[in-house]
Amino acid sequence: MVFETGIFGDFAIKTLILKAHQQTLEAFRLYPLFYGVILIPYMALFWYLGAMLEPVLKDPATPFLIRFFLPMTQVIFDLVLFVAFLLALQNLERGPQTFKQFLSKNLEPLASEGLKAGAFTIIGTLLFVLPGIVLHLLFTFFPFVVVFDKTYADGNRSALKRSVQLVKAHFFTVLAFALLDLTIPLLLIAGPKLLGADSQIYQFFAYSFLFYFSGFSVMFFYGLYKSYEEKLCRSENDPANS
Repeated sequence: MVFETGIFGDFAIKTLILKAHQQTLEAFRLYPLFYGVILIPYMALFWYLGAMLEPVLKDPATPFLIRFFLPMTQVIFDLVLFVAFLLALQNLERGPQTFKQFLSKNLEPLASEGLKAGAFTIIGTLLFVLPGIVLHLLFTFFPFVVVFDKTYADGNRSALKRSVQLVKAHFFTVLAFALLDLTIPLLLIAGPKLLGADSQIYQFFAYSFLFYFSGFSVMFFYGLYKSYEEKLCRSENDPANS
């Protein structure tokens, strides 16, 4: 299935999906113990939060710090998962590297660029909301620039500016996939609750799938980034564009 025109640009979406799936499974194969250790608290936490703590979180009498901290644990787990899948992706694309080596090289720039992206997004959101959403989308690729772009590693490129440059050239394509990336988990979790068909067993399988989907999302958006980066590099190196 190749989209030559319209919102999906000129790449084979089926190829990207299959490769993202294969890379996700390969990540689990590379680090079975690591992902297993993460999976157990991940499943226990969100299953417990969904089944037992929802009334507590909604109760106005619950102290603010508790209502703030419990959802923040999901953010922390998501960040750990994201970094773990980035490490697996680095090993699949560039060769073996330990978790310690990966963090020593990439943690500081990822955190620095992430804080800058977050600050710009918050400022945009406080202004009129929509600018914040747009900025968040424009910064989609900055983690991949930090980890995989040699020009950035040499200090000759801004990760945020490169991400903006790549996303702007394919804005509606990235937007479409970002909406899908947001909608699928929401439908998976909220849909059965709205229909009154939710159950503990369903939640178990839903969160198991979301654990896989977290990795698939990283691999898929990396595939988009790599496709767009290669296309932009060819254009930049074309003498006709000089």
